[in-house]
Amino acid sequence: MTTKPGQGAKKYIPDLERRLACCSKNYQKLAQIIPTHFTGEGAIALSLGRLGYLEIRLESLSEYTWSITLQHTPLKWPAWLSGAQMQVRLYHDAKLAEVVSFSGNGVAQAQHDSQVLNLLYPDEKQQLDDFLGEWLDIAALESK
Repeated sequence: MTTKPGQGAKKYIPDLERRLACCSKNYQKLAQIIPTHFTGEGAIALSLGRLGYLEIRLESLSEYTWSITLQHTPLKWPAWLSGAQMQVRLYHDAKLAEVVSFSGNGVAQAQHDSQVLNLLYPDEKQQLDDFLGEWLDIAALESK
């Protein structure tokens, strides 16, 4: 007897407390980097040391929500290996920052069927939010 995909396996349940804590920390880190009077003119460049630099651009601006793009540009990688790009939404009323897209792969879901969505990890959304935090930690260390 064969089983259908997903049968017998535990369904992934996101850890909302961990996720909200991560998004809150990422918001705080970005709030220290992005000036409150930032109008979106130009970009903010952050050094990542020998890993290159991170460029932040404001894509859309409203009273309670900003959408920004973070583009990693490596220093010594081959030209054919482009840097990663991340779309992040900042919610000023909730003081949260979440990754909504990574390298053009559409909106990341907090929970999804990994069989359907190109075999993504069930916790892909959490991993992307953690990765954003790591990028921002490196930028903070390099700016000291």
